[in-house]
Amino acid sequence: MNIKKAIVLAGGQGTRISSVTHGSSKEMLNVGGLPVIEHSIRELIEAGCTDIGVIINEKKTDLKDYLEKRKNVKILYTNNPNLFVSIVEAIKTFVGRNPFVMVFPDMLYLGQPNATQMCLEAFEKYNKSVLCLFEESKEFGKGKKYIEIENVEGNIYSIKGLNGSSEKKIRVFTRYIFSEEIFDSLDELDSGDSEVPLLSKLIENNSLLGVFLDEDIYDAGIPEGYDKLIEKFK
Repeated sequence: MNIKKAIVLAGGQGTRISSVTHGSSKEMLNVGGLPVIEHSIRELIEAGCTDIGVIINEKKTDLKDYLEKRKNVKILYTNNPNLFVSIVEAIKTFVGRNPFVMVFPDMLYLGQPNATQMCLEAFEKYNKSVLCLFEESKEFGKGKKYIEIENVEGNIYSIKGLNGSSEKKIRVFTRYIFSEEIFDSLDELDSGDSEVPLLSKLIENNSLLGVFLDEDIYDAGIPEGYDKLIEKFK
C-alpha cells in the first residue's frame, strides 16, 4: 500500500537549541547545504508521500517563506501551545481517514532505506501502526519516556509500554505510520504530551510495532546532536 499523506510537526519553539538558532527556526538550520526540514520532506517523497502537510506556528516567518516555495507541501498553521491538539486538528482537516505518516523533522536518520521506508515495509507486512526505535546516546536530548518492547522478528518489535527500563534506554525515533484504526479513537483521547495519547491507545489495543534503527541517527534539535550532524557532512 502506498501512503500518500504525511504530517510534519514543525510548530515547536526550539528552546533546546536556541543557543544555535538565535531566534530563527530550528527547521531552517543548514545541514549539508539544505535546511533541516528539507531532509525530512525529501525522505517522505522518496518513500512515496505526495501530499505533505507541515504544522507550523505563524511566528516562524523564515520557515513559512521557505515552505511557500516548496512543491508537494501544504502549510497547516497552528497557534495552539498543546501539540496534541494541533496533531488531532491536522488529522481531521488534512489527513481524512487514510493511513498517514507523521514526522518530527529535527530527528534525522541517514541510512538506507530511509526511516519512513522501513516503517512502510513493516506496515505493509503486519497492517499495524509502526514507529521507529533507537537506543539513546549522549548526542540526544534526555528521553522523557523509555519504551518497553518485545521482539517479533529481526528488527521488528511489539511495543508493550511507554515506561520501559531506564537501563536499556530504548526511545522513539520520531517517524510514525498510523493505520485507520486510530481515527475512531480521536475524540475519546485525553489531551496529553504530544503524540503520547495516540501511542497509548494503540499499545492498549496491542496494535503498535517498532522498527529498530542502529546507526546514522542524529538529533538536530540540540546543540550536541547538531554539531555531530555537521561533522557528518564535512
